[in-house]
Amino acid sequence: MNDDYDFDGVCARPTIETRYQEIIKSGMRPLIIDCGANIGASCAYFGIRYPDALVIGLELAPENAKLAKENTEKFMNDTVLNQAIGPKSKVVGYTNPDLGTYDAFRVDENNVTDNPIPVVTMGEVLANNDGTVPFIAKIDIEGFEQQLFSESTGWMSEFELISVEIHDWMLPGQSISNSFVQAHASFKRDLYIHRDTLVSVKT
Repeated sequence: MNDDYDFDGVCARPTIETRYQEIIKSGMRPLIIDCGANIGASCAYFGIRYPDALVIGLELAPENAKLAKENTEKFMNDTVLNQAIGPKSKVVGYTNPDLGTYDAFRVDENNVTDNPIPVVTMGEVLANNDGTVPFIAKIDIEGFEQQLFSESTGWMSEFELISVEIHDWMLPGQSISNSFVQAHASFKRDLYIHRDTLVSVKT
């Protein structure tokens, strides 16, 4: 099992695992939202690691979303949608500056006509999945985290763990991580550096 997406080494790991079991014992399903599911490797990992959870994968690029669906179809608790995540519902386009790769697709708000993709909010995803409890949000959206965490961040308080890959390195000089850091600081949460991600954990 690929361990690129595990949280071993995060000192709050035992608490996270305890919370997973508590949700199941309460008769509810832990909800994992994988924003930037790419071709489904992370969805597959979560589906195996947390078999009693509902895993919702959101992937911007149709090509990737199709592959992600194929790669996770054997996991009954995984669902992949060709959608983007954002602070407001709207339609956006997408672009791939690094042609030939599957991991560089980015939201393009100025080119909606050619490749219209629906944007959903965290609130909408939560509302559409009755019987679940927010558990993990994994976010790797190629710089669009700047917009995601710029407003309507109340959902952060509901998740046990939020993992965010920050893209200041990819878009230098744009303070991409600033909105996430400010949003995190407004809630009672711990922050860990784990591999190439920042991990926000409820306290």
